[in-house]
Amino acid sequence: SLCTLLRCQIPLHAASVELDGDLIGLLAPSGTGKTTLLWSLLDAGARFVCDDVLPITVQKRCVLATPSMSLPAKLSQEALASRGEASHSYTEVYPGAEEYWVPIAPEERLLETGPLSALFVLRPFHGPELSDEVHVRRYHGAEALSSLMENTQGLWAVAPQLDAKRLREQYLAVAQTVPIYVLAYPKR
Repeated sequence: SLCTLLRCQIPLHAASVELDGDLIGLLAPSGTGKTTLLWSLLDAGARFVCDDVLPITVQKRCVLATPSMSLPAKLSQEALASRGEASHSYTEVYPGAEEYWVPIAPEERLLETGPLSALFVLRPFHGPELSDEVHVRRYHGAEALSSLMENTQGLWAVAPQLDAKRLREQYLAVAQTVPIYVLAYPKR
């Protein structure tokens, strides 16, 4: 992520798929359902783009996303078991993590950089009256910019070394070009 920032790209903390020709990113903090949704979309026929970091580049007001060419996806031990898979068949992300790297076949991956069609910010909520409803709202202006900054990996670590004006222009171009939606749903 730090190298991506230093190369004037934005490393979004996102899972991403290509679905029906559209490249979409799923933004969320760890533990909010990003990978679960990613795997549901893959099971429905989407192609894998990335699981944790989605580098985006702004070129002439076009927002491009670069897929992970080599990194596999990951699944928790519980998710592997629910899929009928044994965790001992996979490499653990790091000792004790109970998350495992799951290879994705080349034919199930998007291998070319392409235009980013949409970003979805996942916002699970906890409450006494949990329904099955998913609330969708489009972010505009300051909300869109804030969400992009909040979901940029490593920004805090290299901010003093970055060209702030250029980064701000990139964030504005993304916010004005790519629709950003928030999906609020009950956490279960």
